[in-house]
Amino acid sequence: MQVEVINENPFIIVGERLQGSLKTYINELNPESVVIVCDDNTFKYCHSAYKTVFDSFERSQTLIVNSGDTSKNLENAVFIWEKLAANNASRKSLLIALGGGMICDLAAFAASVFMRGIPLVLMPTSILAMVDAAIGGKTGLNFNSIKNLLGTFRNPEAVFADLHFLSTLPFDEANSGKAEVLKHALLQGESKFEEFKSEFDKPLSVSATSASMRFKLSITQADFEEKGIREILNLGHTSAHAIESLYLYRNKTLLHGNAVAAGLWIESLISELFFDFPAEFNFVELRNFIGLKFSRLDFSESDIPFLLNAMSSDKKNKIGLRSFVLLNQDYSPKIGCHPSEELITTACLRYLQDA
Repeated sequence: MQVEVINENPFIIVGERLQGSLKTYINELNPESVVIVCDDNTFKYCHSAYKTVFDSFERSQTLIVNSGDTSKNLENAVFIWEKLAANNASRKSLLIALGGGMICDLAAFAASVFMRGIPLVLMPTSILAMVDAAIGGKTGLNFNSIKNLLGTFRNPEAVFADLHFLSTLPFDEANSGKAEVLKHALLQGESKFEEFKSEFDKPLSVSATSASMRFKLSITQADFEEKGIREILNLGHTSAHAIESLYLYRNKTLLHGNAVAAGLWIESLISELFFDFPAEFNFVELRNFIGLKFSRLDFSESDIPFLLNAMSSDKKNKIGLRSFVLLNQDYSPKIGCHPSEELITTACLRYLQDA
């Protein structure tokens, strides 16, 4: 059974069935109490695999919230804090997040604020959470229908990425999670994109997962608080977060990976128009691949003003301009790009026509 430790601080391990490693790690941490946070899906499909480990600690408690990104809110953070306080949690208590990106973001935010920070272990259960949410120390809550408007920077003590959990995912969720792996591949150049395409339909291996996690880790360690190079990781996300805000406003479900895939489609076209690529060069192959492999999102031309407004509220913006990460024709990313409203609208309309 392949297991890789890809970092020591924070401790990050990738493999299958990591129960022994987790129990050893928690024993060495020696927490006064253990609180596990999961959603109703991860409690049903994932919690039992580690129940023996959790139950081996005298003071342990499991908290369950509803699944879905609408649960990544202040009310559920308060719910966690109330339960921690009622359980007499201290700065030596341990919070464990068992779930996808929503649970990782929510529990990490709660842990970073309670008593100004308590120990945190992330156990991501989805591809998206493993290669994105669990790496880099960002926490987040949605607020006022704006994606991740509230948040902190705070690394967990450890990340245990058990690929066995991926077998429990519905097809669309597993498939959509690969959008963040696609983003990482694009940021590493055309050859990595071609490699990603050739491997897309295969189950994600330990080595492929580790490679994507290592790439993100290399960027976030160089710029933890996103004051420079880390901004390249926002490729596709200005558009994606705007679409997610639209879905939140409508109280509709949207997988983050599918939003990122749509964002990459839209922003690849914005890149061509913004940099005025030569006619013979474009990202048509990328857009065709996204159209083939990822779900087309449901919004209309009448929603574009909402999207533009959501982009204007994005926390990455500077001096009131909508800020994008765009790709040059050699796939090199450029941060701090400010395309016109007309250009953004054109790209959104093309998505509706051609995706």
